[in-house]
Amino acid sequence: MAILSCGSAALAEEEPAPMAVLVPCSIGDPFIELCLKGLYQLSEDTGKELRIIETYDKAEYEDQVCSMAELGCNPIYCMWGDLSEVAINHAADYPDTTFILTDVYLKTDAPNISSLSVDPYGASFIGGYIAACKTEVGLVGFIAHADRAVSRRYRDGYMAGVEYANEQNGTSVEVQVAYTGDDQDPVKGSETAILMIEEYGVDIIFQSASLSGLGVISACAEKGVACIGADDWQGDVDPCVFWSVLKPFDQVLYDEGMSVVEGT
Repeated sequence: MAILSCGSAALAEEEPAPMAVLVPCSIGDPFIELCLKGLYQLSEDTGKELRIIETYDKAEYEDQVCSMAELGCNPIYCMWGDLSEVAINHAADYPDTTFILTDVYLKTDAPNISSLSVDPYGASFIGGYIAACKTEVGLVGFIAHADRAVSRRYRDGYMAGVEYANEQNGTSVEVQVAYTGDDQDPVKGSETAILMIEEYGVDIIFQSASLSGLGVISACAEKGVACIGADDWQGDVDPCVFWSVLKPFDQVLYDEGMSVVEGT
């Protein structure tokens, strides 16, 4: 477990309660970095210290969620499903703390919990349409880390966009799908992309695989294949990324946190 803090230069006379975000992986993950952009801005604008908790062991999840609540952090952001389920189980123990479940499809009637998701289907549809119009070989790829609910929204939107382009253009572009099996391993991302490129000959790959996706981008750059990034603009990772499917979680987390600060 690692704990990092981000203070603000604009502190009020009476220092406001800190806020916390718990993540089950390294903050080097591109999606986590996107989320932190919003939280850093929230910290700066409100004067609330941001505590970033990297917790890698599931056995620690309950202790860390409860510890942040007992320390007075408010709101507490819980990243993805396992940490969010811990928050749901303990929300009643901390009625004055707002828990913000991040990037999950979870429902609860608890009054001090909000559950946030941004559906990537529409943005992925556009990515699929563009890929189908740009491909020169009639075969494009999609790589995620696992066949899970959130990944399916990226995949299905992308495939629908390709299908729509085929209908409009009279083409027959196909989509090859693969999974890395790990969202925190760039080596596996690279290996998966290289296998797809060499075995199937795709000339465009859309990756939505978190940190493993950086390996996909690296492989595309190495093999001269165009790439579509995910969540944030990733053209600054490598010029092979000509488009990114945006999922503006930085703004979502900022807005939700500000609503807690303002009591709305």
